[in-house]
Amino acid sequence: MLAALAGLTIAACQSKSTPAAIKPSRIFAGPAGLVAAGNPEASGSMWLLAGTSGERTLQLLDLGSGQLAKPLPESANAVTLAQATSGDVIVGLATATTGAIEFRGAPNGQLLSTTPIGAPVRSVAIDPGMTMAYVLNGTLTSASVTVFHWGDSTPITNLAAPADATAIAPSAAGDIVYTAEPSGNIDAIPVRGGPLSHFQTGVGARALAVNPNGGYLYVLKGLGAAENIAVVNLATGAVTSVLPAAADSVGLAISPDGTLLFDVVGDAGLGNVQAITLPTG
Repeated sequence: MLAALAGLTIAACQSKSTPAAIKPSRIFAGPAGLVAAGNPEASGSMWLLAGTSGERTLQLLDLGSGQLAKPLPESANAVTLAQATSGDVIVGLATATTGAIEFRGAPNGQLLSTTPIGAPVRSVAIDPGMTMAYVLNGTLTSASVTVFHWGDSTPITNLAAPADATAIAPSAAGDIVYTAEPSGNIDAIPVRGGPLSHFQTGVGARALAVNPNGGYLYVLKGLGAAENIAVVNLATGAVTSVLPAAADSVGLAISPDGTLLFDVVGDAGLGNVQAITLPTG
């Protein structure tokens, strides 16, 4: 289903344009106040988190039809989500001093369990093989990545992370966690111990996605109207190209086959998801 999206261009109401010559292959209208979106499952469904600070909802977007399902009420403390290839979802919660994650099951997003986390949650991720779940959490002075076996609520390790880390993404194999800082610094943290590596992508880094083939990392960065997506060769740590991003971009997601990158766009008055066809080879 996802392959059928390539090559299509659709105008969307209230969408913000993407600069430069590269244009979205499709734009999906979403709920206003879009906060985050999960990597879509193979059937072409993507969970969206949206709303104001006083009210949040979860909503399923069908990428084939472009239709949105009926919204599900969510905690006002929900700040992020990650979606497994099965369609199951982790939702990250944050108050001023505490954090938690919800496990929600496919296909209807029913709440299965809630697990407390030691600090407010900033970002969550699931590796493509559905073996591990990763939770970035922290205070003003420290941060860590709590790692779980998928489906288990007991953490297996806590990895030290930069205090100002804003987002995480695991490698395709799940053995490395990448963290993004506002300065543009990206840390590669081995899950099972070992030396760290670092590379620079550009100021304003705030969202990450890893291609399922493991070769490239995508970094949403920039400020104001100068937002874009750095494409990083993970073998070298070098930025090989830059893709345009819409104003008010808040996140990234990627299709299971690695052919489509999704730019998640939202502010108080609008929300949409813009699909960018990635070059092959």
